[in-house]
Amino acid sequence: MADTVSGGEPEEENRVKLQAVTIQLTRRCNLHCRMCGQWGEKGYQHSCRDQYEMDLSRWLLVADRLAPLKPYITIWGGEPLLVPWLGDFCCHLAELGLQQSLVTNGVLLKGCVHSLKGLFEWIYISLDGPPEIHDLIRGVNGTFARIEDGIQRIRQEFPHQKLAVMTTLLPENMGRLGELAVYLRKWGMQDWLLSPQIFLSREQLQLYSEWLSSCGIRENTGASWLAEFSCGYGGEMAESVERLMADYPDLRLRLSADSMQSEQLLPWYDDPEADILPLSCRAPWHRLSIRSDGSTSFCLDVSDGSLGSVLEKGIEEIFQGPEADRFRKEIGLAGNPACKRCVWRWRRDYSYSGKA
Repeated sequence: MADTVSGGEPEEENRVKLQAVTIQLTRRCNLHCRMCGQWGEKGYQHSCRDQYEMDLSRWLLVADRLAPLKPYITIWGGEPLLVPWLGDFCCHLAELGLQQSLVTNGVLLKGCVHSLKGLFEWIYISLDGPPEIHDLIRGVNGTFARIEDGIQRIRQEFPHQKLAVMTTLLPENMGRLGELAVYLRKWGMQDWLLSPQIFLSREQLQLYSEWLSSCGIRENTGASWLAEFSCGYGGEMAESVERLMADYPDLRLRLSADSMQSEQLLPWYDDPEADILPLSCRAPWHRLSIRSDGSTSFCLDVSDGSLGSVLEKGIEEIFQGPEADRFRKEIGLAGNPACKRCVWRWRRDYSYSGKA
């Protein structure tokens, strides 16, 4: 494949090199977050409850095949702490010399602390506000209290573990995140990432459906990510984030979309059809996602279709294969309408590795 991509990016950025792998051990989750395209009210997972998931023995084989490639590994889901053999699998990754991080909703952390000790460079915990706001957004009462118990246990058992909080910017938590900051100070969080909501407008959903058809992809979960925002919402959110950053300069507080500035939150929400970033997403050139059934994709959220299955093909064969090549060409030409409001298009780091 020719190393040419829109936006005039450096040649090194355009080179196909596997640097990161996200591993979705399960699609199951114990929460029903309002904004989630997986398990939210419109989430596509509600129709996939009985989907096949690989067992530990198959995942161990995947790990062995990843070892020579040395990618950075991120474990996520669904909720990975629901997997009873998570610790065994991650121990094997560590024995293979693979660095890894964990993304979790944190509800089950307290009971898993011993099995997770020393395995992860970072543990990323989703928290969307003070207790009543977080529980409202996450759809289950008592989740904040359980997360706090888990964080305190981690600090007691292995105090040097790097912890980060990931917060999705939502109408429910606008103006309330200062109350969460008090907890983060108390817990000694090393990082706080604010993420603009990933979504599709109605126009983008229609275009995305047409794009999937043109690519011969039958699966279409785009409606799970449909969202609309009131006029002026983006400006209010931008002002709220700027105040939060000014009020808490001691916290490592930043947008998870690391090339985005707070003022760009205004067009992100208020002008959803606008293409406000001239560069294409770089993740397909550097990251592969392996899903719980062995299928693969470049995208983590709006991820219809598959590049191939690790049950049938080698990892490098998939990453360098014709389906991957076709997808990269489409992305480089801004072919996928779902990219416009995805935070990964704004990220220059393709894993949850704690890099600034």
